[in-house]
Amino acid sequence: MELLASSNSTVPVPKPPGDAIDSLYPAIVQCFTIILLGYVTGRAGWITSTHAKGLNTFTSKFALPALLFKSMATLNWDQVNVN
Repeated sequence: MELLASSNSTVPVPKPPGDAIDSLYPAIVQCFTIILLGYVTGRAGWITSTHAKGLNTFTSKFALPALLFKSMATLNWDQVNVN
């Protein structure tokens, strides 16, 4: 549970539980949209197996590690739940 500081007092106010899902929902929709687009392009023949291997290599060796590094470098550690 993430706590928010109230402006009137020093007692933390619990953050509503729906906020976590509301911020996660767009990311889930984006992931499934990309998966669906990959499936459609593969079934339509727009991407061959050679292209798919190249995209897989690019993603696993360059794009994903770069994204993880950027995410960890810009992470606000105060918001990480340590419980």
